[in-house]
Amino acid sequence: MVVLFYLINQTVIKAWTDHWFIHWYVNDLLAGIWLPALTMALAASFRVHQILMLSGAKILLVVLVAGLFWELIAPLYVTGSVRDPFDILAYVSGGLIYLLIMRRIRIPW
Repeated sequence: MVVLFYLINQTVIKAWTDHWFIHWYVNDLLAGIWLPALTMALAASFRVHQILMLSGAKILLVVLVAGLFWELIAPLYVTGSVRDPFDILAYVSGGLIYLLIMRRIRIPW
C-alpha cells in the first residue's frame, strides 16, 4: 500500500497541488513506514526472527539510521541531493506511524 501511495503521490497528487508538505515530505514519511515493513517482511521470509521489527526501538533505529544516511551521507555522493533535517523528522514520523499500525493490528509471529 505504501508503494502504491508513493506512486499516486508522484504521478497524481503532486500534479494537483503545490503544497510544500506534499512535495517535500510525504515521500520521506512513506519511506519511514516502508523501511521497517520491508525489513519485517524480509526477516519473516528468511526466518531471521531476531531482527523482526516488533519493538519501537528497532523500528526507530532503522528509520533514524536511514534518515541520517540519506540526509548526511548521500548528498556527498548523489548529484542534486540536498540536506534537509526535516526529512529525518519525516522518516522518524513514518516509523512511528508504522509502530502504531503494528500495535493496532497485533500480527502474531
